[in-house]
Amino acid sequence: MDIKTQLSPIGKPKYLRNKVFDINERKAELDKLMNNFVPGREYWTEAFYYLQTLMNKKEYNSFSIVKTEEGILNTGSFVPPDLSDLRKKAKFYQKLKNSTENIGGRFIVYNPPIRPSLTEVAQDTFVPQLNLNPRIDAFLQHLREFGVDFIDGRYSLADLETLPPKMMQYKTDRLWTSQTSFEAFKNLVGMLAEKYALDLDPDEYYRDQSNYEFTTYPNYFLGMLAVNTSRLIAGLDDFTAISPKFNNNYIVEFMGTEHGYAKVEGGNFAALYNLAALIDESSRADNLKAVLPYNYYLGGLHSMVTITNNDHPERPMVLLIHDAFGVPLGSFMAPLSGKMVLVNPYSGGVYVPELNRFITDQKFDLVIVVTSIYSI
Repeated sequence: MDIKTQLSPIGKPKYLRNKVFDINERKAELDKLMNNFVPGREYWTEAFYYLQTLMNKKEYNSFSIVKTEEGILNTGSFVPPDLSDLRKKAKFYQKLKNSTENIGGRFIVYNPPIRPSLTEVAQDTFVPQLNLNPRIDAFLQHLREFGVDFIDGRYSLADLETLPPKMMQYKTDRLWTSQTSFEAFKNLVGMLAEKYALDLDPDEYYRDQSNYEFTTYPNYFLGMLAVNTSRLIAGLDDFTAISPKFNNNYIVEFMGTEHGYAKVEGGNFAALYNLAALIDESSRADNLKAVLPYNYYLGGLHSMVTITNNDHPERPMVLLIHDAFGVPLGSFMAPLSGKMVLVNPYSGGVYVPELNRFITDQKFDLVIVVTSIYSI
């Protein structure tokens, strides 16, 4: 990288030989330039982290982000996770379970897969990564206490040869990759059939990878863990868009969009998959940090999404209570449902229903709560 070239748009300092100047005044001028000239600020940040990379640093922003031996960014933490609120949360899920069973439905808590090396330490610095597994362990123990069924899928993909640990999450983001989401979908549907005789995909058609297109966009975006650092720290992430070759007809209603409410009707790319999220190359080059390819699935995270399968109304009614990890899961599970409702209770949006009453009124056949390690 040519540092001099990269920094040149900020402007040349107006220092004159033998001229006395106020350092605070010069600092104020630089701050003004950096705050008003976004490309200049980006070049300055890239130059700073270029030096950090040359020093082979493995921790950034006062240890808030660490880089593992695999080259993956994670949150750093010296503090064990808080376990004090988990019994109350498990008790709430017991109430949802009772509401579901009172209408003849099934209530299940699902812990999605995690990267097996999540508990490792960034060995060059001996800085612990944020390890929330103890929270999950304690939470599951409380669920057992209250008689709530759960599927612990954290290590369900650990031995999958086609998905090595390094590919399970993005290098610069906490979220699953699309491939992990798809494998988690297959695993969840299989476990529902095996443990609870809920066979949503009896001939395994919707779990057959040959019925989907996998399109990978290399070096496509910079995730949330790198937004405050630089693309130089861990590089850019690839994004794989998964889309079905089959087609169904849907009505999809979105609550909590920027316009409050939106409704679309049609096939996969009209309703479930948002091609506009894969923005054009020129826009991507201008601002990598604004690229959110994960919004390809259902347009991203909303307070509530209702998907009606016009082709198969006889299939089960499913409620998916989720965080960001559940968005692609909803896209993959929609064809298996006659009607699916996705609710994001963490959004704080005005469209999040009172869940006990909502379950009772809608009479869901299946309620699944996706509790990732980041939202438990």
